Amino acid sequence: MFKLKNTKFIYFLSVIVYFVFAVFRSSEILLHGRFFAEEGSVFWSYALSQGGLNMLQYVPVIQGYLCFNCNLQIYLSTLVPISFSPLVTVWSSLFISFLPSFLFYKLADRDFENKYRTLVAVTILFLPSLNLLEVFANSINSQVYLSISCFIILIYGLESNKNLKLQFAILTISFLSSYYALILLPVFFLKYLITRNKKLLSVLFLGFIGSIIQINVIFYSTNTNSIYEGKLQLKGGIDYLIEIIKLSFSINIFGEKYYRDFSNNILFILIIGLVIYLITKNKKDNTFLLIIFSYFLQVFLVVFGQAGSNFSQRYSVVASTISFFLIIHILKKYKISTRVILFFLFVGLLNFNSQGGRYFIECDENCIIWNQQVQQVKEGSRQIYIHWPMGEGEPYWFTNVKDPQPNPAPFQKEIIGSDYIKYYDLTLVDIISSNLKILSND
Repeated sequence: MFKLKNTKFIYFLSVIVYFVFAVFRSSEILLHGRFFAEEGSVFWSYALSQGGLNMLQYVPVIQGYLCFNCNLQIYLSTLVPISFSPLVTVWSSLFISFLPSFLFYKLADRDFENKYRTLVAVTILFLPSLNLLEVFANSINSQVYLSISCFIILIYGLESNKNLKLQFAILTISFLSSYYALILLPVFFLKYLITRNKKLLSVLFLGFIGSIIQINVIFYSTNTNSIYEGKLQLKGGIDYLIEIIKLSFSINIFGEKYYRDFSNNILFILIIGLVIYLITKNKKDNTFLLIIFSYFLQVFLVVFGQAGSNFSQRYSVVASTISFFLIIHILKKYKISTRVILFFLFVGLLNFNSQGGRYFIECDENCIIWNQQVQQVKEGSRQIYIHWPMGEGEPYWFTNVKDPQPNPAPFQKEIIGSDYIKYYDLTLVDIISSNLKILSND
């Protein structure tokens, strides 16, 4: 039998180990800072040009949604000297990535025995699906961690007043930041019908406000043909749906390096067969049904809403992580050994330094450390701030020092056209006002 004493100390120590591992693996960005892609060239550029409260309601409409956490993190980065600005977004994003583990540890004490809960919380820290390098330590992808946090609150939270303010703060920011969180609203409503927990009415109200805001953004984006062309389209039909299900269950079992190699049709048949069997056997297990419902809503969101058609990196985080929680629930229900959780932890530890896409966290030969760029700008020898990934030759993502207007990638400019700048210079108030004019004319 697995022994674990003094769980608070063990969890605290594990968090320290995780942060040490993260710094060791990603020292260049955690010690020196960096803005990542649109985070720097669009959001930070806009903050430099407009500043103040406009930043908190900024909407680059090509993405089709308000990303409030992006706006807030970038706004905070403008309150410190430029030398430290990217460190604000990097470390605040790292803190956000810690939330799923912390919330599970704090909120799941009614559902899990203390030692088992601690072990799972530690495993979540290193889970492959939560450590994909594209989403690591940048504000524009922190929404995936916030959405997983919403899911954990949905399943394990809102039962008492413990950490209640934190839970509602996370829910509010999440609903204003991504569809990953908003698409969980039907599950929150279902849980309310089951439990009649009045705290869930407040959640539904917050979700309603968030939905109204995001509907305004998507309406404007589609009405002006300024949304990324790959979104709001079904991808790949049933074949792609099957691929998502296979890959989402594989990544935390085999790690990022091998999960595609082992995601075969046999695995898919086993997964579907097991899910069908469990649904028939657990009709009265409300938690199981809530997790299953959440999982398939996230799968639908990816199939319908992602840009591109490849289930990897940022698009695979939420659904894959929820599949892990489904496994955890089954293990608990059928009292399967904690050795299985230790296996997941072992895979996570092995995966931590064997991931693809290292250019997300490592400087290449074209890299210029942020403080060096700042010094060169001060000296007048540099006219642009270059952001990661830097690309070869001409910089791909950058901010013009003298005219820091939002500067999207070349392919984004091509999608919108020559007047792209007007679609990258909008606030939520601008969008709502425009929508009201359109509706009044109709």
